[in-house]
Order: sequence, then C-alpha cells, then structure tokens
Amino acid sequence: MATLELEVTAGSDRDEVATTKKRGKALTHTAYLNGFASLLDHVVKGGMMAFVTPILVASLGSSLFGIWQILGRLVTYMHAADGRPTQALKWVIANRQSIDDAEAKRRHVGSAMGVWLLFLPLLAAISAVLIWISPHITRVPAEQYRTIRITCTLLVVNFLLIQLVSLPEAVLRGMNLGYKRLGLQASLNIVGAALSVGALYLGAGLIGLAGAQAVLTALTGVLFLAVVKKYVSWYGVSRPSFAGSVRS
Repeated sequence: MATLELEVTAGSDRDEVATTKKRGKALTHTAYLNGFASLLDHVVKGGMMAFVTPILVASLGSSLFGIWQILGRLVTYMHAADGRPTQALKWVIANRQSIDDAEAKRRHVGSAMGVWLLFLPLLAAISAVLIWISPHITRVPAEQYRTIRITCTLLVVNFLLIQLVSLPEAVLRGMNLGYKRLGLQASLNIVGAALSVGALYLGAGLIGLAGAQAVLTALTGVLFLAVVKKYVSWYGVSRPSFAGSVRS
C-alpha cells in the first residue's frame, strides 16, 4: 500500500512538473508575440512620424509647427492629475489573471472607470485653465486666439477620450493578450498619419490636426473594444463595491 501511495505521489508530481513546464513554454511564446507586436507598433509609429513631420513643417510653417508642439506638450501635463486608472487596471488584472471570478474582474473595470469619472471634474478645471491661457503661452497675435483655443480644446477632448478608450487595451494587456492586437495598432498609426495629411490637404490647419487626433482616438476605442470582447469572454463593466475596492 505504501509503495502504491509513493507511486501515485510521484506520478502526481511528474504531472505537476509537466504542467508547469507547459505553462512556462506558453508564457514564453506569448511574451515573444507581445514583444513582436510592440516592436511592430513602434517601428510603424516611428516611420509614420518621419513621414508626416516634414509635411507638417512644410504645410504649417516653422512657427505654427512650433505652436502645435507646444500645445501637445501642454496637454500632456494633465497626466499628473488623471489618477492613472488604466495602469492600475492593467496590473490588477495581470495579478488576478488566473482567478476564475468574472464578476470581480468586471468590478475592477468598473472601479477604473469610476476613478476616471472621479478625476474628471479636476481634469475639466485644469483643461479650462489651459485652454484659456494657451494663446498667451504660445504668444500668438490676438487674431489667432480663437484658433489656438479651439485647437487646445480638441486636444483636451482627445486626452480625455484616450483615458477612457484605453481601458479595453489595459484589460487585454493585463490578460497577457496584447499580441491579439498584432497589426491593429500599426494600422491605426497609418490611418492617423493619413488623417493628419488629409486635414492639412484640406487646409484645416491646427484645428484640423487636433480634430484628426480625436477621430483617430475614437476609432481606436471602437476597434480595441471589439478585440477585447472577442478574446476576453468576461469583459464588461460592473458597479464596484467599496469593500471590494478596499480589499484590492
């Protein structure tokens, strides 16, 4: 009997080791795919920037191009007050990836969205200040104040949209399925470049460029939502509980 128990235990240990090795190989393969997807995205993004930047400079002129860069940097300062809900969601989902509790994961998504809504009034207040002072920071003539403020408004709207539409991507990355978007982000970079060049071709100037970014962000959100719904069966949004958030 003791010998039989030892054989069963040894067999169980061998099965566990085999399962662990198989899981490790799967994770390694997934890591390679995720790395390749990320590399492809960066290469295409860099290529599109190299293609579009000379067109921007030629179409806008060095002065307006400099203003465009300043406005973009100005809006990125809002990151200091956004609460970083997407990063938190990604790490929470990654940490609890193997836990079979779909409702709890949906509550985590709801918590991230709640954080976004919680910080929204603060971001709105900061946005109003940035929009108002943007002509003074860029030091444009008075007749361009309206153009600069509209452009800044569109960039702010784009920033707020990015925070919201990044939630599905955060879930995809947290579930270690970032490679499922292989080629999609790269294609969107090409679409973004085409939208920017199209806006310049139509003579829309800074306002057109900012509007093109907002359109691209909205399109990205729709497509990433479709991808995450296809590959993450539990994806959804549930109302978070305060007690659950504290335990998290």
